[in-house]
Amino acid sequence: MVEITEIPDSADGAAPADEAASFAELLEHMTSDLPDEIKEPIVQGLRRTRAAQSLCSACRERPSCAGKYDSPPIADIEFILRHKSPQGFGLQRTRRLLFWPTVEDAELYVEVLGACPLSAPADSTHFRVLVTFMTPLYLHHCRQWSFCRPFILAGGVDPPTACNMTRCI
Repeated sequence: MVEITEIPDSADGAAPADEAASFAELLEHMTSDLPDEIKEPIVQGLRRTRAAQSLCSACRERPSCAGKYDSPPIADIEFILRHKSPQGFGLQRTRRLLFWPTVEDAELYVEVLGACPLSAPADSTHFRVLVTFMTPLYLHHCRQWSFCRPFILAGGVDPPTACNMTRCI
């Protein structure tokens, strides 16, 4: 059974001061109830660096396989959310949005998840970003009522968002 917990958001919406330690803690929380046979590949996929990616032949063939923490698809996210953030996204802001979102960021999740056309191929910008956001949403954020409530109120369970979420299963 999935337990819904309250994890306080940072007051200013910033990533934690010791981001590396907090990310390790977050990974443990996200994957603690996963079966061992899928836990390690998910952890590696979330944390993989570009250096490790260059050693992985599957990743060379599938760039969307890159680790979400070390090398999130910043340009793709900027493309989809360009009207919401004209100043763009940097690495730190993207990490915060993916792994430590604020209540206000729930609306951005809805926008990203609803932006992918149902006909979009798996190698499209929209689909890559959809998958990037779905991983932390399914493994962590959906357990936090403080995030789920504004996500639902912003349309997170309405079509087309809900239809797109099922494409990643």
